Amino acid sequence: MSYVTEGIEFISAFPEYGLSSIDYGTGNYIIAVGDQGSLNLVAETTLTNNGDIIIPRNGGPLPGSMRQNIDYLEIPLELKYSIVNKRIGVNIIGGVSTLVLNNNEVSIISGDFKTVIGEANNLNDLSFSTNIGVGLDYNLSRRLLFKLEPMLKYQLNPYTGNSSFKPYYLGVYSGFSYRF
Repeated sequence: MSYVTEGIEFISAFPEYGLSSIDYGTGNYIIAVGDQGSLNLVAETTLTNNGDIIIPRNGGPLPGSMRQNIDYLEIPLELKYSIVNKRIGVNIIGGVSTLVLNNNEVSIISGDFKTVIGEANNLNDLSFSTNIGVGLDYNLSRRLLFKLEPMLKYQLNPYTGNSSFKPYYLGVYSGFSYRF
């Protein structure tokens, strides 16, 4: 999954100017991120002679966007109830999934410039989702089926603490099934 926040600006700065929800790693500098117009005071204390960081410089904060990429290993447990079982089959699908956090990366982007600034520290390593969907099967032959399954997945506890953000996602899964 990927979330993009537009309308931000960024600048290299001391760690005290960092976002509390991001682990920046170790170092004497971080990339401070804020709403446009909010980093003017940070610009006065910005690191200017740091050879470790490569940020295009124009004398102040740069406009851009922030992207959070999150990858999960999903372990689903679903039940399928057949409503119509003919050449074209219709099914109701419901269940739960266990989601194991696999990748957690926060980056900033400005034009052609992109760099990873750290990872979110408010994600649970293990979370769950509820799944509901409709399955459509088309019998191509007695043994070969084409499947199309639109699904809604609602995440139950992806974030630690009292986050008001409740992610959900829609997916359309398709493929072939062969019966032996």
